[in-house]
Amino acid sequence: MPVRLAEIPNAPQAGGQPITSNGPGAAPDISSAARSSLLQSSVDINAFSGPAQAAQSVGEAIAVAGHRVGAAMTDFAQKRQNIQDMTADNQVDAEWAALTADVTAQTQGKPGDQWQGIFEKAYQEKAPNFNALIATASPEAQARIRGMMGTRYATTLGQFKVTGLQKALSDSKDINDAAIERAFQAGDYETVHTKIIEGEKNGLYTQGDAEKKRVYYDGRQQDDLLQTAVLTNPRAVPEMVKKGVFGELPDAKKAEVIYRADRAVKIDESEAWNEAQNMQAEGMTLDAIKKTLGDRLPERRAALLQKRAMAVRPYDPATDGPMVAEIQTLIRGYNGKDDPKNDQYNQIDERISTLPKEYQDRYRTELNQKWNKTWVNGEENPMKDKQLAQWGNEFERLSKAGYLGPTGRDKKSWEKVDDMAASAAWGQKYQDFQNQMADWATKNPQASPEEWRKKFAEIVGPEAAKHSTQSFMPQPTQEFGGGWNRHASAVNYGIPMSRPIFPNVPSVADVQNKVGVKVPSTYYTLGKSVGGTDETQDTWTNKGYSAKGENLTPGVVAVNTDKYPLGTIFRDPATGEAFIASDKHGNADPNVIDFYTPPSQYQAKKEDRTLQVVGKVAEKDIPKDAEGIRSLLAKYGTVPPGESAKESLAKSKLASK
Repeated sequence: MPVRLAEIPNAPQAGGQPITSNGPGAAPDISSAARSSLLQSSVDINAFSGPAQAAQSVGEAIAVAGHRVGAAMTDFAQKRQNIQDMTADNQVDAEWAALTADVTAQTQGKPGDQWQGIFEKAYQEKAPNFNALIATASPEAQARIRGMMGTRYATTLGQFKVTGLQKALSDSKDINDAAIERAFQAGDYETVHTKIIEGEKNGLYTQGDAEKKRVYYDGRQQDDLLQTAVLTNPRAVPEMVKKGVFGELPDAKKAEVIYRADRAVKIDESEAWNEAQNMQAEGMTLDAIKKTLGDRLPERRAALLQKRAMAVRPYDPATDGPMVAEIQTLIRGYNGKDDPKNDQYNQIDERISTLPKEYQDRYRTELNQKWNKTWVNGEENPMKDKQLAQWGNEFERLSKAGYLGPTGRDKKSWEKVDDMAASAAWGQKYQDFQNQMADWATKNPQASPEEWRKKFAEIVGPEAAKHSTQSFMPQPTQEFGGGWNRHASAVNYGIPMSRPIFPNVPSVADVQNKVGVKVPSTYYTLGKSVGGTDETQDTWTNKGYSAKGENLTPGVVAVNTDKYPLGTIFRDPATGEAFIASDKHGNADPNVIDFYTPPSQYQAKKEDRTLQVVGKVAEKDIPKDAEGIRSLLAKYGTVPPGESAKESLAKSKLASK
């Protein structure tokens, strides 16, 4: 660019005086201020060093300075635009994240076939925001961001569409599953299989899934048919199993079903026996009772009813006297804790049934009181009663051997009376012996084994005592019942008899200080097929039901009802927790108590737990739901923590969706 002469220092000016040099080649004087100004302008000051430079050199230096300033300004503007493009990119990314989060929230709980539409609508509502943000970027960045937006839109739309379709398919599958279950519960097995076929045809189930469902429901149908047969016609079940009425069954399953049927028969006969006694008390004839109960009342029980009917008679010393003495010995030796199937109880009750009515009432009350103490309350049979029973049995043994004089009995058939007078005298002698021993024991509660033996010898005489083998009181090893041998009882034909329940069940406060009894304990929970953790698969357990309703919850235990009646209340003295027998198990060990626990707490183990029996409610009064169980148990102790089976099943269903 042209440079004016006036702008060049020391250059001759037009119309002025020329500048002369002070010496050869002297440089012009440049002050520090001028030098600083030139430095700030990025002008190459070397252009002015030394002798005066030509005008062209100076002009070029100034031109270079201007170019550098322009380049710096251009670089700054580019950086500023780059930052704005990056900001727009980040803001668009944040807006997109907010969009997808919002759509995800909106689709929760909505049918899957609506998800694509929800996304498209939300995107249209956000489009103005995206456009405004993109407009702040450079043209090149706008093109890049819009391209990225197009890819994002297509990808996300596809994701919501596919996921929505999967959800819709899952929803349809759940609806069809529920319809199958309803049909099964209604006993409509044809609809069950029809809906499985339709589900497979329409893509709800794979071929493998459909086959698994068929096998599953076939198995449940078989279980339901077996359960129905056991409950409605248990006596026919063994023959039905043999004929293959229920289809092919594994040997283990056959054994289980026959066991359950046999158990149901015994329970039914026990209940029928109680009904028969009530009918007889109300005045029904034996024929009418037998006609009403049919084969539920075995012939032996019918014969026993006949004996009861004949009980309105006077006391016969020859037959009733010895029987009364024997019954007293048996009741004194009875311990409910050692009689899990009621065999001994039933034997004693049968003997009592042979007595006149007023004697039946008396001794049945004594028997029930002893059972209540030793089984319900868990008390030990007093040592005094154990000793009296043992020495009473010894008196019978010596009598049968002929060491205590005439008995009036046939030596070959002890039950046959040969001499009525001698039998009556022996019966009175036996009762007198019992009374003397009982009075002495009351006065000598700390008597030693030797003192018991001496007292026995004193009463029976030294000659008879020489033949005694009884010294102290081990548990009896001879056949139960002493010398009468009338024990063709329920145990001989496998019929358990329900124990009587009395209103004087001890309160929790009465029992809390007692030690309790160790019992083998196991645990059960929901099966894996319904989201539980138990390997076993019980149909009703997996529905949340015990034997008495939809009440499976911590605090419910399963028992062998031959050992513990339903409605028995237990308490663990170590934890204070209370439990109720509301379910049944088929464990080979009748002493086992099986505790229900939620899946989250379940452990497959067997251990001994100390439990007390602290109460009893009638079976019909067992609560039918978990809340009722908790309220009842709170009256007896601490309610075990944890959710009910119904609550666990609801969670499992939600988790599977």
